[in-house]
Amino acid sequence: MPNPFNKTVILMFALAGAVAFGLMRQLQLDTAQANIESLEVQRTSLIVDLDVLSNVVATQEAEQHKLMLELDLSAALNKQNAIDKERINNQLVVAKSKLNQMVKHNETIQKWANTAVPNDVTQLLKQAASCTHSDSKQDRVCVPP
Repeated sequence: MPNPFNKTVILMFALAGAVAFGLMRQLQLDTAQANIESLEVQRTSLIVDLDVLSNVVATQEAEQHKLMLELDLSAALNKQNAIDKERINNQLVVAKSKLNQMVKHNETIQKWANTAVPNDVTQLLKQAASCTHSDSKQDRVCVPP
């Protein structure tokens, strides 16, 4: 004759095992749910970070575009400056050549050019030259009345 006590014990162990298994599954489900919530928070944070970084990149790209335009403008200005400098240097050479020709052929200019400048004039020229420096504002002689 089968022992009903054995069936009850087996059923209790089976029921205890099922409850333990259910509790374990519930804990796994709760842990998974907490992980999902944590990952959602992280996802939201990453989306915000991505938006901020996208704005930073857009700003930097706009700044880079502006700087490239300024670089192009600077290059064009430097090129024009070099052309103008060459033109002015050529004009200077021509003017010096004409001046030398005039001096060679004009005895009055030669006498005037070889005449010594008076000391008072020399001192006034030196003073005027020193007043052109940026630190000359300290000198009361250079300050306009």
